[in-house]
Formats: sequence, C-alpha cells, structure tokens
Amino acid sequence: MRIHAHTLQQRMERAATIEITILSAEELRRLGNTPTFVAVRPGVGGDVRSSQTVVTGIDCDGGRYPRWNEKMRLALPPSSRSITVEVCCRPRGGGRARRVAAAEVPVSDFRWPEDYLHLLSYRLREADGRANGIVNFSVRVLGGGARECNNKPQGGFVTVGYPVGY
Repeated sequence: MRIHAHTLQQRMERAATIEITILSAEELRRLGNTPTFVAVRPGVGGDVRSSQTVVTGIDCDGGRYPRWNEKMRLALPPSSRSITVEVCCRPRGGGRARRVAAAEVPVSDFRWPEDYLHLLSYRLREADGRANGIVNFSVRVLGGGARECNNKPQGGFVTVGYPVGY
C-alpha cells in the first residue's frame, strides 16, 4: 500500500493547474429562457467521469445566448487527455439539472506554451451527436505544472489544428 500511495502522490505533484474562463455560448436550441450553467471536468485516461468538477454560476436570462464570464481553476491530472465542457440547464421551478450539450477539448489544443492565454470556441454536441451551439472560453496552463506528453511540438515548429465538420 505504501508504494501505491507514494506513486499517487508523485503523480499529483506533476499535475498541471489550468485557469479556465467560461465566456459565453451561442445558438443553443430547445432552451427557451431556462437558466443555464457550465460544468468543466478533466478526462482521465479516456474517462470523462471525474471527482473534480468546477461549475459556473447560473445565467438566468441569456436564453439562446447565455454569458457567464467566470474564471475558475482546475487541477489537470497527468493522465488527462481532454477536458469536458458541459452546458447544463436547471428548470425554473427547481428539479434536477440536465445536460444540454457538451464539447470534448483535447489537452493538446491548449497545453503549450505554459502561461499563454488560448481563446477557444468549440461546437457543442448533444448526447446523440447533433450540433447544439458553440461555447466560447479561454484557457491558460499555469506555470510550474510541466509534464511529459508525446504530442509536444518539437524543433521550433508550431502545430495548428482546425475543427473538422464545423
């Protein structure tokens, strides 16, 4: 047991911290004027279920174009390949929140360079894969959380990716 605990502690020490600012969403369907919020969590080893989730406040009157402009910090475990950004809604009369749509954001889209502010917009998808709006946010990997990754740009070249099927 001691060896396992020591290994887990070493992994947590190498975890990066990201600062994510959820700005807004656009063109959300089937919401009406339902209050919305955003939940962000790391995907660990291909599994997006995580014990650590950060949540914005509720936008009560944004409708199809909600705005949050909220800055949060999230620990990104070394095994994370992505983060999940979910737009959720809560019925006005109370009740359970439900997921409206989500975007899976690869860590490689914002990992390098550290302390650089990346402004990103991602297509949101419903559980069945249908497009449902866009989420706008910024991400900064805070310094001091360096870790190894196989897809780090090498040789001074910068890799740029564009979403396919936008």
